[in-house]
This record gives sequence, structure tokens and C-alpha cells, in this order.
Amino acid sequence: MASLAKLANIQEKANIAMAGLNNSTNDALGSEKFEEIEDSIDSINAYRLQVNQSLLSIKEKLNSFIDYWGYNNEATYKVSSEIKLLRRTDQKVKLILEERNIFFRQQCEQIIQILNDGGYLKSNFTYREARDILCNLLSEDTWAYFNEKCLWSLSKYLEKIHVIIENLLIGTGTKSAWSIRGY
Repeated sequence: MASLAKLANIQEKANIAMAGLNNSTNDALGSEKFEEIEDSIDSINAYRLQVNQSLLSIKEKLNSFIDYWGYNNEATYKVSSEIKLLRRTDQKVKLILEERNIFFRQQCEQIIQILNDGGYLKSNFTYREARDILCNLLSEDTWAYFNEKCLWSLSKYLEKIHVIIENLLIGTGTKSAWSIRGY
């Protein structure tokens, strides 16, 4: 329960900061509000990805990871889209977005490593290709495409993306010739 309360407190701070962002000018965006939002998002990301991960099976970790990024994309898409427009004119915004992208790629890489170490990675893709495929399927842009162009709800996106990732990347759980060999 304390974990949920901590997460709720971090989430509330992010929501308050994002609400303030919507009422701010672009000049204010590059200052305290943006840093406050980014700090809250980083705290949420780090905390959620660590909560009870050691207690989950490998497939449960993957499913939790997929769900997390689906919900994250839905929650941050509108604000993130507005912020991305500023990256061409504001170097600080550009750097923060790059750091967020690096964090996302690292998390995808960790999941691929967990799958590979457990013998669940069945593809014949290189390690980088498997990471890049997972990153693309869980990216905000992919979520936005299915949400806006195909009119998929979040639940439909999550249902379909689980099936796609499982069919493309997940094996039986025993090391096989299809497992990545450290590329």
C-alpha cells in the first residue's frame, strides 16, 4: 500500500505540473514547469519499472512492460506532442527529449536481455534488431498511429501489441537455436 501511495503522490505532482504547462507560455516551458514535469515523469518511470519486478515471471515482466508503455503513451501523448514541437527552437527541450528516448531504449534493451537470458527470445534478429523492433512497437508514434489513424482504443492497442510482440519475439522458455547469441 505504501508503494501505491508513493506512486500516486508522484503521479499527482506530474499531473499538477502538466496542468500548469497547459496554462503557460512557451517561454515558461523551458524553465521550472518543464523541469518539474520531467522530474515527475522520470520518477514515475523509474519507480513503476522497479515495483515488484523481481516477483514476476519473465512473461509477466514483458506483459507488465508492454502495459506500462501503452498507458504511459496514452497519458503523455498530447503534452509530449506539444513539447516535441519546441525541440527545434529550444536546445534544452531537445536534450531532455533525447534523454527520455535513451531511457526508453535502455528499458527495451533490458527486457530483451531478460527474455534472452531466460531463453524466451525465439527470433533470429540481432540483439539490436530485437530491441529496435520492441522500441518501435511500443513507441508513442506507433501508439498514436493506431489510436488516431486506425481508431483503436488503448485496450485494443494493448491486446493486439501483446499478440504481435509475443508472436514475433517470444519462444518457449528453453534455450534454442533461435535465441540471440550476443550480437
